[in-house]
Amino acid sequence: MTARPTTLFNIVPARDLTGDRFAYVVAGPPGTGKSTLLGSMAEVGKTLVLATLAREAASWKYKEHNVDVIPLWESGWYSEDNKEGRLAPGVKTEGFINFMRAVNMLYEDEVYDCVVLDSGTELAELGWHHALMPHGVIAPAYMDGKSRWLPYETLATNLDQAIKNLVNLTNAAAAKRPKYVGVSWHVQPPKDDQVETVGEGQNRTTQRKESADNKGEGVEYEGKVLPMIRGGFRRKLTAQLDTVVFTDILYTTRPEGAKLVTVPRFVIQVQPDPERHAKLPGPLAPMKYIDNNFKALHALVMGGKSEAAQTAAPAAAGKTRLR
Repeated sequence: MTARPTTLFNIVPARDLTGDRFAYVVAGPPGTGKSTLLGSMAEVGKTLVLATLAREAASWKYKEHNVDVIPLWESGWYSEDNKEGRLAPGVKTEGFINFMRAVNMLYEDEVYDCVVLDSGTELAELGWHHALMPHGVIAPAYMDGKSRWLPYETLATNLDQAIKNLVNLTNAAAAKRPKYVGVSWHVQPPKDDQVETVGEGQNRTTQRKESADNKGEGVEYEGKVLPMIRGGFRRKLTAQLDTVVFTDILYTTRPEGAKLVTVPRFVIQVQPDPERHAKLPGPLAPMKYIDNNFKALHALVMGGKSEAAQTAAPAAAGKTRLR
């Protein structure tokens, strides 16, 4: 039997290809510590933040480490000059394009070890503006003579490429200086089914129309918590990354004088449960929660379970969860 030729392909061991850089999404409600986790990446290397909102750039962790920031937020989209759903002349949507340019620049960068996108939620909004711009409207409802699904399809396509480009900065074969990549995202529940009334008079009845989110559960995604994105890309985002964690707050009580006080502890969930599908690029984490800092997450992802276990935050008796 003749051996298959291999000279046309670059065959490398899997360990050499992946290296020790990884990308992750940290998802959760506002005020639960997403930017804190991302800011702690500065403790392992020089960090650059791609900030889509001014308030995200003002996170205390970013200030503590005095990280470099590229502002990507837009002004003028919501203008009083917009009339009847039409964009005012001269309105520009450059935030999303500038993000793509910044990521492309970082492939040649030899300074930064970590890149942060804070937040992905607002990047999706910048992408939404970019998708609506060619139609000259502020919402699909004002589109005349065209499919109102076009902006959603454009958004999904653009976000797919944007996230892939960002994640690929971890790849030693693509970037001159491979980087850790962290992305924050707000969350939302799956869209509910819709109840529609059809027919008239005695023939009038109601029909339940199953939402695309409910159809996709168990097929496109697991759990009950999705990234906050317009359209169907919210069901597909986490497929782009090997690591997905969720911020949470555990509460415990401790004596203080003659009374017990409730004390919050900010943690990240690294084990999946029926509501949140956390995932790591390896075996199941030996604990459900770890401290909210990147060193603990890095140790867990790279196999340093003993170090990660020292910072574990188990849901012991007497602790409750914030929902």
